[in-house]
Amino acid sequence: MKAAGGRGGRRRTPYNTPMRIFLYGISALSWWLSAPATPGEGNRVGQNALRNCKPDAAAIQYLAHCCPQIPRPYHVTVSVRMKRCPDGVAPHRSQFKLVGRPFCRVASGIYAPCPELCFVQVANNLDLHELVKVGNALCGTFFIDPKARNGLGKRRPLTSVRRIGAFIERNPGILGAKPARRALGLMVDGAASPPEVFLAMALGLPYRFGGYQLPGIAANRRIKPSSKARAIAHRSTLVPDILCESSRLDIEYDSNTEHATAAQLTRDAQKRLALEADGYKVITVTARQIGSQGEMRKIAEQSRRRMGTRLRPQSAAFRQQQRALFRTGWSLSRYHRREWLEGAPEPVAPAPLCPTPVDALTAPGRALRCPAVPKRWPLSDAGTFSGLKSTTLEPNSPEIEGGASPGITPRGNTPEM
Repeated sequence: MKAAGGRGGRRRTPYNTPMRIFLYGISALSWWLSAPATPGEGNRVGQNALRNCKPDAAAIQYLAHCCPQIPRPYHVTVSVRMKRCPDGVAPHRSQFKLVGRPFCRVASGIYAPCPELCFVQVANNLDLHELVKVGNALCGTFFIDPKARNGLGKRRPLTSVRRIGAFIERNPGILGAKPARRALGLMVDGAASPPEVFLAMALGLPYRFGGYQLPGIAANRRIKPSSKARAIAHRSTLVPDILCESSRLDIEYDSNTEHATAAQLTRDAQKRLALEADGYKVITVTARQIGSQGEMRKIAEQSRRRMGTRLRPQSAAFRQQQRALFRTGWSLSRYHRREWLEGAPEPVAPAPLCPTPVDALTAPGRALRCPAVPKRWPLSDAGTFSGLKSTTLEPNSPEIEGGASPGITPRGNTPEM
């Protein structure tokens, strides 16, 4: 008698399905930065789902078909050491035993580490400023969407500083834990755009890391105004961009794209008047100012005067670290393919020649539908991740082999965000 659910007596299990791809590190970060939401708990799987996972060329072609925003090489997690791997693939293997269900199904047959694990994975490959920036983005309320007017969409935060810290505590000794912990103490929740992420860093980071060390920085924290302020703002709550509650200071980012309509200008003016009616000092920072060290110093000095203190960066590393911080900038465009960001017209490509993906956790024989053919297909590998090589990850390993951080260019973002 043949075994149910298979030919020739072989029974299909959740771990010998035709296709499973597990994104790793920088490639997973590319996905999360452009994801409109977090998959539900029903899409979470444990580390045992990695069993017998060795993506072939067809699987990588399918990945490129489903995720055109992810640059090459594709960083993927594998269960065993691969003697040969497809072109444009950087395999990673870990022997660390993760607690719980740290992977999320993000598409049929495609999995990504949860945002907390993703942050820890990239911690050894990014310098501190870049790590804090992407951490703030993961904890923010925006995602990269080239189709939107300003290049951004809104979403609930994927994670938080507290949740990332709790993940590291549940997995002590995981590779990347030390730099991740260091960055956590410098991160903020709730940023609504990449410029707000950078603004919080420039104003809130300690002097030794190139920031202006304003105490008590909070991004987009909702406050309840007085009845007088509510009448001015015509709303029951207000959300300052960058708030220092102890000194009643609000720092607002004024983006040309965000404030293009008359209705938005009116709403922002009402917000400012309402905050000032409640005794808040409102300082506006423009897109031109945010990229200038001199202009940002003036903003910091003005903020310090409001606090009744003076700006006194005494760290010997302040100037060097601040130059590094401003070289990092606020752009996140390096984590996505340039063609995807620009939306350049490209010829339609045929559907990838790969087996129909079957989800690792579906019932035997229950296939999921392959996504539709994309309207545009990337023509080149512009925007690839350079300097990140494949590696075998060991518990408590001090560093990832070939883990040099990719070069960061100070050029403007594409699209504007």
